[in-house]
Amino acid sequence: MKKAYFSKVGIPTFFSFLFLFSFTCFGQVGIGNTDPKSALDVNGALSLREGVALNLINNNNIDINLGTPIYSQYRITGPTANFKILTFLTPNGVSAADGQLLTLINTTNFKMTIVHDQGSSPEVQRRIYSPGATDLDLEGRNSTVT
Repeated sequence: MKKAYFSKVGIPTFFSFLFLFSFTCFGQVGIGNTDPKSALDVNGALSLREGVALNLINNNNIDINLGTPIYSQYRITGPTANFKILTFLTPNGVSAADGQLLTLINTTNFKMTIVHDQGSSPEVQRRIYSPGATDLDLEGRNSTVT
């Protein structure tokens, strides 16, 4: 009578894979440290890539195209008077990535206003939502918002 192959080889192999799988699913990654305290724990510099300059217009800027891929930092050029940012372009029905880190650097001498919950009325997923449900005004050159 033959012995079951699974009982000798299969069970230990199964538990080995289960053990390794549990570490990959619930593990924490440390970069520059050996004791990570969160899912990703970075000790050191973090590089965020800059996209091409956004050439905006005076007054209202709606559905600003950040390009593909979307980068983390953009310099704003173009306006010759105060200007507002109302929405960013996303495909119809598709929301921007929640938690996406985006830094805008105003390189003009004029006031930049990030407008809360306006513009692109049929496409509400393109709107910007500000803390406190108020517009955010940033005065002058090199003012920055993240």
